[in-house]
Amino acid sequence: MSRSVCVVVLLLVFLGLTHASMQVRYDGHQLVDVQIQTQEQLKLVEALGLDVWTRDGVVGLGSNHLLVPPPLNQAHADALSVLSDLSPTVLIEDVQTLIDNQHNTAGKDAAGFFDDFHDFEEIVAETRRLANQYPSIATFVPSIGSSIQGRVNIFAS
Repeated sequence: MSRSVCVVVLLLVFLGLTHASMQVRYDGHQLVDVQIQTQEQLKLVEALGLDVWTRDGVVGLGSNHLLVPPPLNQAHADALSVLSDLSPTVLIEDVQTLIDNQHNTAGKDAAGFFDDFHDFEEIVAETRRLANQYPSIATFVPSIGSSIQGRVNIFAS
């Protein structure tokens, strides 16, 4: 291997390791809903610089979902106390716990299904099962058409 290829490979490995170590965590962060009624309240909340999960990331009058980090120090805690005056409703107590739980359960319903080949009938059955298990996010549609040769009904979920 030439020296330039070695340098490029080492650089890519370094960048990959750096990226992996930069993963953001949200331990102790809460997602809260606050009702902002006045322009004064709006300015106070904007000054906190919190991550806004509503309105394309912009704080506004009415309901606002805000990601609130745990206080870093007393001054930060004092600044965040502005929110307590707005009677926040905690929507998610610990965002990282929710993320970890979702990662731990992701794909467990279909564990192993994608490890093997399945014929059309098995795929339809699995898709129907998942739609029945999660009716709030999926609906099984028996046919949205047929293949160009007219042989196979195309289903959707």
